[in-house]
Amino acid sequence: MAVGDIVLLVDDDPEFVELLALQLADEVVVRTALSGDQAWDQLQSELLPDLIVSDLSMPGMGGDELTRRISADPRLRHIPVILLTGRDDGVLRQRLLAMGAADYLVKPFPAAELRIRVRNTLRITNLVRDLATARDEAERAYAAVVEVNTELDRFASSVAHDLQVPLANIASFSRLVREYGIEGERHDKILEAIEYNAEQAREQIDDLLAQARTLGTHGAHDNVDLGEATARVEELLARQVESTGARISNQAGGVRVRASSLAIERILLNLMQNALKFGRPGVDPDIVIRAEPSSGSAAQVEVVVVDNGRGVPDDLRVRVLQDGDRGEGHGEGTGIGLAAVRRVVTWYDGRIWLTGRSEGGPGLEVHLTLPSAAG
Repeated sequence: MAVGDIVLLVDDDPEFVELLALQLADEVVVRTALSGDQAWDQLQSELLPDLIVSDLSMPGMGGDELTRRISADPRLRHIPVILLTGRDDGVLRQRLLAMGAADYLVKPFPAAELRIRVRNTLRITNLVRDLATARDEAERAYAAVVEVNTELDRFASSVAHDLQVPLANIASFSRLVREYGIEGERHDKILEAIEYNAEQAREQIDDLLAQARTLGTHGAHDNVDLGEATARVEELLARQVESTGARISNQAGGVRVRASSLAIERILLNLMQNALKFGRPGVDPDIVIRAEPSSGSAAQVEVVVVDNGRGVPDDLRVRVLQDGDRGEGHGEGTGIGLAAVRRVVTWYDGRIWLTGRSEGGPGLEVHLTLPSAAG
């Protein structure tokens, strides 16, 4: 038996019910009913008993009808019933067990036997419940693994496709140098092209590895301070921030979300890298990260990353979130970016959308919602 197990005692004899209650009160929480109808009414409440001990023969609804109703009700069928009868009849015992009774006792019976039967039935019931919980958790974990593997396969296929371009270029340029012995300025340009394409391939492989690590956190729920997460990402991007002359304003401090810390940092890294990568020529990137309670739900936080870069045309914003493609003339990415952010946000039942800068002028605002860790 578990601490706090509730046993409902049902008998039309008040004195007998009181006697049963005294025999069990030191081991379980006891509730009583003086008829099958009264017991059935109690079973319509939210707080259900863990076990019912009921007399078989009572005016109105007897213990057998009560057991049949319980066995037929999906909300109640997990509750075991021990029936009490004054008839020591083998045929009757078979009928009681066949209708769904977990056990039975023939009156009169020793108090010790009642306690043993109650204890054993509750132990079995709790074990079955624990096994069902473990099974459900295993099924959820398996479903999560399948989802992660499917997502990773899809992303790996996309990266493998994208890798064909830089690898083919590297092969072509290398063949030019080998077969034609190109020298001088053209030779240097070809080497630069090879280096550029190799860097593109490396970035795509790095993105694949990072996505795999992020997918591995699916289902994790840390208490993440967005300001602290943003600061950690700033440190990772320090060299890129310095080389571009970017200004970053971290206004997300003190706002907490319930999600994987690695996934949150991956989201912020992608968004801040995009803001740095897709800047306007001759203009230092200006990036603001802010967070506040969502106006749509008190249980969510809205995160906004604002930049003053090239932005995304209205007709491309949905497409960008689906496949990461900003369209011709909007710079080169690695096939992950906003599409990867969207996938992670949806894990946490959030949403993501793009707008122009609310204060006007060139740039982009990326809005997303995540579960709040407040309270």
